[in-house]
Amino acid sequence: FSTLEGFVGIGVGMQETTAGVQITEVMRFSSAEEAGLAIGDVIIAVDGADATGMTNAEVAERLRGEEGTAVSVTVRRMGRELTFTCMRRQVNQIYVSNKTMSPGVEYIKVSAMGSENDWTAFSEIWQGLDEKNTRAVILDLRGNGGGVIDVALKMADAMTEEEGVYLAGTRWRADMGGLEQTYSTGGGLPLNKIVVLVDGGTASAAELFAIALQEYDIAELVGKKTYGKAIGQQYFELEDGSEAIITAIQVTSPKGVKYNGVGVTPDYEVDNTEVPRELPDFIVFSHANYQQAVFGADNEVVEALEQRLVLLGVMREADSVFDQDTAQALAIYQKNMGLEQTGELDLLTFQSITDLVNAVKNVRYVHDDQLDKAVELITAP
Repeated sequence: FSTLEGFVGIGVGMQETTAGVQITEVMRFSSAEEAGLAIGDVIIAVDGADATGMTNAEVAERLRGEEGTAVSVTVRRMGRELTFTCMRRQVNQIYVSNKTMSPGVEYIKVSAMGSENDWTAFSEIWQGLDEKNTRAVILDLRGNGGGVIDVALKMADAMTEEEGVYLAGTRWRADMGGLEQTYSTGGGLPLNKIVVLVDGGTASAAELFAIALQEYDIAELVGKKTYGKAIGQQYFELEDGSEAIITAIQVTSPKGVKYNGVGVTPDYEVDNTEVPRELPDFIVFSHANYQQAVFGADNEVVEALEQRLVLLGVMREADSVFDQDTAQALAIYQKNMGLEQTGELDLLTFQSITDLVNAVKNVRYVHDDQLDKAVELITAP
């Protein structure tokens, strides 16, 4: 459940450009970051082998290798050639992010507890809240399928002010140590309010995280009942290549609530709602009048056409005059849709625009009522 495997490498993202294979991402906590590689570097050699004519895949293949081995990467940066040595090791994606919603209110999203890197990222965010004069936090665990239990418990500990709070019990098989109890170390940042967002995709370690905060009134939960997974498995590969899966761990909430197969009920059960997209009142645009939209015309039909081109993102504003801007917007639309780029409104283009606008009208989007409720709770006097 929630298998979050990384890969062995140096931790860069790359793309092919006219200048060569260029680094577009340097992952946090990777050996590439430690060595000093940077976004924008163009890779010109790997272990001394010329990489200027290599594809993205060929460079990636040379950067990968056995864990613990070194690889030399030569790059071109600002006209200079620089060489870095990186150690290949396990690279894990970071599943933690944050943003300041308003002064004093921080939103933290934890999509998974994939590795210790997620704890490090969370810890850095949490320790920086004091400098921001943060008074309230919205912690989003929706869709978080869990991961490493120890990471979840470290996050819960960081959020707990008091020392000695019983956060969770992890019961292993008897031959693996039996019951392991986790207590808070205390010292968490004092906040006015913490609200945790959960849903049916919140599972396993993420559920344990949420219920630990809920049961000791550290946080209030908003959203939908969680998945209900309080057991963990171990995987054993057999000699014939098959795999045996054994349930080896059972976690319990601080107060002994059994939520396996049931889920954790939030303090405030809130559904997100689907709402239709609101569109402006458009002028009628039909088979009967579309031919009036010709170059040089100044009429309502041209304005009707331009209203739709604005909606579709190829024109800035509608002014009812079919001028060069209108023709250029039409040509861009025609190019995007694979039509002949005439810059004129022919029947095929008219039908394409009409069909696409009708499709946009029918689009429904999910309004985040759960987040609205969280904001309401943290702003209440």
